[in-house]
Amino acid sequence: ERFRVAWEDRNSGGRFRRFWRTAMDGAVHPRALGLAAAAGAEPWAAFWFLSRVSAWVVLPTSAGIAAFWAWDWASSTARTGRGPAGIAALGWDAAAWAAVTVGIMAMVVAAVAINAGTAKLVLRVLGERVPWRVLWSINAYTSGPLLVAAVPCLGPYCAGWIVWIWCMVCAIIAL
Repeated sequence: ERFRVAWEDRNSGGRFRRFWRTAMDGAVHPRALGLAAAAGAEPWAAFWFLSRVSAWVVLPTSAGIAAFWAWDWASSTARTGRGPAGIAALGWDAAAWAAVTVGIMAMVVAAVAINAGTAKLVLRVLGERVPWRVLWSINAYTSGPLLVAAVPCLGPYCAGWIVWIWCMVCAIIAL
């Protein structure tokens, strides 16, 4: 029986279990994941997996910032305080928080797409013809190491170049 991407295999458990199995497969068993993606992974399923990875990465830090803003507003003794100006300022803070959160999630997806595009270009120069859906799926499913960034205190320090290099090495192995 051929290996299937856990995220796309509805018989391998619930959504939460499939998510973590795919993240671990992408980080630890990228070759098997690459073979499964080449055999017929769905690009939209890979996109939704990557969207969930970026949400897991961004939301813990984002929620901490939102909690700090709420605490700061609730304990504010500044002249804006809790009056209409304070509520308006809190509204602008909330809008900025939402825009930054969604923006960072979109940047993660864009970075993975750029990585897949670069792989497509390099493979094309080398004379290999690999379909875009395969490259996209491999790059999306090997983004599991990005979840290290969700770990409080450790994540922001390790999620820089180390995790991105880990993702790129996994994608190269998967190809």
